[in-house]
Amino acid sequence: MVFPIGMYGVATRELGEAAGWDWMTATGAGEAWTALAVWAVAFAGMLAAPATALRHSRQPGAK
Repeated sequence: MVFPIGMYGVATRELGEAAGWDWMTATGAGEAWTALAVWAVAFAGMLAAPATALRHSRQPGAK
């Protein structure tokens, strides 16, 4: 999900720069920040997954 958002933002910004449309360049830059936020959430989830798995494996009755 992060890759398409980031590439859409980069493509929008580059098209805005090529066409000389400031509003499109700004939109693309905003999309790049959105992609960074989505990446940060995905990365935080990746870091939390082992701790969550370990916690669930130590509960009584866990397989």
